[in-house]
Amino acid sequence: MLKRKNIGWHRADIKAAIYKTGHTLESASLMFGYHAEAVSGTLSSPWSQVEAKISELINVPACELWPERYAKNGKPKSQRSAWDTSKRIKNRHSKKQQQEMQS
Repeated sequence: MLKRKNIGWHRADIKAAIYKTGHTLESASLMFGYHAEAVSGTLSSPWSQVEAKISELINVPACELWPERYAKNGKPKSQRSAWDTSKRIKNRHSKKQQQEMQS
């Protein structure tokens, strides 16, 4: 017998749950403080901060919606995180400043 992988919610089911709260994907993204396509993008690519907001909005744990994205302890597997994003932005700005100083 083949073992079946732990499958989460289908993308359409997550969308429907968001719509049932009275929000569109775009309005939910903006309500969360992200760009208009954030929720839509999170349905196909991991983004733990937005996943947490979606799960809070529809009252379903993120690890239940996307079990393949979460470890057994409920923490996100290697994904985009606020620390990674801020580090990239910081590094990008410092490189620009270094280039300006060398010019």
